Amino acid sequence: MILLAPLCATGQDPAASLIPAAEIAALEQELAQAVRGESRIRIRKACKDLARKVSALLEASPEAPNRYAALAVLFWCQKALLMWDTTEENRRAFFATCTRLSKAPDAYANARLEAELLISQKELAEAEAPVAERVRALEEIIEKYRNTSAEQSCLTLALQLASDERAFDLEMKIEKRLSEGRFTGDHELIASKPLANLNTVFSGTYQSADNVPVKFPSDRLGHQYLVIFWSTSNGHEEFLARIKEQQEKFPGRFRLPDIGKELFRGRFDVYSLNLDDLPDAGKSILDKAGVKCTALRLPGGKRHSAYQAYARRDPVAILVDAQGHSALNVPQIPSLEMWLDSDRYAAQLRSLYIGDFLVASGEGQGAGSGLAAELQAIQSCFTLPPFRYRLTPKAELDGYRKAETLCAAAIKKHAQASDLWRVRNQRIIALIGRSNLTGEPKYLEEAVKEAKAMLATELPPGADIVPRFCLVKHALWRKGAAPETLLSDFIDAEGGDKAPARALATAAVLAIEANAEELYQEYRERLLSLKDQDHPDLWPVLSLLRDRHHNHRLFWGYPGRWGFSESQRYRFRYVPSGLTTPEKPNRVVDATLK
Repeated sequence: MILLAPLCATGQDPAASLIPAAEIAALEQELAQAVRGESRIRIRKACKDLARKVSALLEASPEAPNRYAALAVLFWCQKALLMWDTTEENRRAFFATCTRLSKAPDAYANARLEAELLISQKELAEAEAPVAERVRALEEIIEKYRNTSAEQSCLTLALQLASDERAFDLEMKIEKRLSEGRFTGDHELIASKPLANLNTVFSGTYQSADNVPVKFPSDRLGHQYLVIFWSTSNGHEEFLARIKEQQEKFPGRFRLPDIGKELFRGRFDVYSLNLDDLPDAGKSILDKAGVKCTALRLPGGKRHSAYQAYARRDPVAILVDAQGHSALNVPQIPSLEMWLDSDRYAAQLRSLYIGDFLVASGEGQGAGSGLAAELQAIQSCFTLPPFRYRLTPKAELDGYRKAETLCAAAIKKHAQASDLWRVRNQRIIALIGRSNLTGEPKYLEEAVKEAKAMLATELPPGADIVPRFCLVKHALWRKGAAPETLLSDFIDAEGGDKAPARALATAAVLAIEANAEELYQEYRERLLSLKDQDHPDLWPVLSLLRDRHHNHRLFWGYPGRWGFSESQRYRFRYVPSGLTTPEKPNRVVDATLK
């Protein structure tokens, strides 16, 4: 009577009361023990006993809101039983459970997923459905699990099924989804792929030997670099000598006077991940070998998820391109000349990632402004494209450093100026540029601080694009970040469907940074539908959107160098045919000649 009192008080049906969580946990533990039986007979008996127990529990609580957790236990129990005792009776019971479990709400998506896939496969097989129908059914399931807790598991299983069906278009779509947004750089997911087909974003946060965090890819976007995994127990001398040889072939170092740090900024940088858990992360050995690089710590060495995802053998070097994609994974370093992109190509991407296009034109800076002289001096620090792409990294950094110094002085001198937001926008971009060129996170943190302070004030329309750009950039690569949500919120804040072209261009660049191709194509389409003459200051972004080479290269590594699989050959045909961008990206010249 005491147990029934709360139910009576609320008027709740006893049949709908929850199954105790402790009871479900006990069933899960019993299942784990059952499948580890010492013999086939014992496993069969344990699974049958457990199935009866769970069935009885479900009969006693047929409407319990959490009955699907118990159904999941029954599902796995019957699946194990079917493996050891393949009878028609067990098969019917198993698919009956699948049918019940397939009706579970999204809160139980992980438990429901495999049951739903099995039912779909069974029905399609019985109907002798053609491949096209199988693919459509799979696409419907994929869409059903979008933004659920089981989305990654669904995509992983669907990828296997699409591969079995040789449905290359669907396979490509799934691979894109798995490489975008919150799945980008997932080490466990990457580790499940064959090395020969590895084409993914190099990610992770690592501590340097100087205890400075380095976050990939966000801190190094716009730069090409080698990540080397090596150990003193596996022929490191010859390997490091080869790295040094390539550095000497593509030289370029400069010193940062403000922090007393020397950077290697040739055609590529080098980041070292030693596998021996050395106190200095192998820095002394690297210095002795003459290799100029940043030594990073890799706790656990070969047990670390990054090693399992990207290396899997040692010594090995991984070339990462300016978009953050791992492009080459080899134990013997070849000449990098055929692999490295041109300096101007990397500089163009770097300029966009930093956001130069948002301030470089100096649009709207009236001569009557009280800040006219300061704005003109600051503007001279931002080199306009295409000359911007010809600057050396040192010249880029000098410009950002000078701009930031002038901005700080102007903000202090004209604290009450009505158009001070222009200077603050320029300071944010200059700080982002310094962070990108030096790899020092403190500059980005300072930019975020400035952006938050700006948004706390009243700003004219469009003046908030730069600070919001900074905040989204800072949030994109946090653990669990969802680019779809961040960019949707950004566009909504700028007017939604009526968002100005500058906001759309900013969102497109952020989508590239987030490796979110679907979002990029959406903003690209909206931008290309506008008239060029109305937005001349956005041509640095528009020129990239129209370039087929850029559009092909942005979201995957270097194609066609070696080891083409069948699906890779299928994908490569998109380059000459332009299937991913079927619209005409060029414009007819609109001019009147006299």
